[in-house]
Amino acid sequence: MKKALEKISIISVGLLTPVFVFAQVNTSGLIGFLQKVHGLIGLVIPILISLGVLGFMWGIVLYLFGKNKDEGKTFMLWGIIALFVMTSVWGLVGILRGTLFGNTDDVRNVSIPQLNTR
Repeated sequence: MKKALEKISIISVGLLTPVFVFAQVNTSGLIGFLQKVHGLIGLVIPILISLGVLGFMWGIVLYLFGKNKDEGKTFMLWGIIALFVMTSVWGLVGILRGTLFGNTDDVRNVSIPQLNTR
């Protein structure tokens, strides 16, 4: 029980860290907060997609050079499933955002999410 409580508290602190960071920034209410969250999500999406690609590539390496080819097949399958789910959710969020907020230019001119290197 003590270990479970310890894990939950560590995860909670990790998830609430953006709240503490945003508390110091002078945002203009809920809209400013949502814009900050949107910026964080824009950073997370390319990282998750690259992890899915790396998982798929690792499955290829295991399949070609590993002793157990089934493990490589499993990694490749889950990598493809992860990429499919992430890009599908990304597209659905774009469609919903365009539908609910009326910004149809975003939906028509969909671009690949990229890390901002500036």
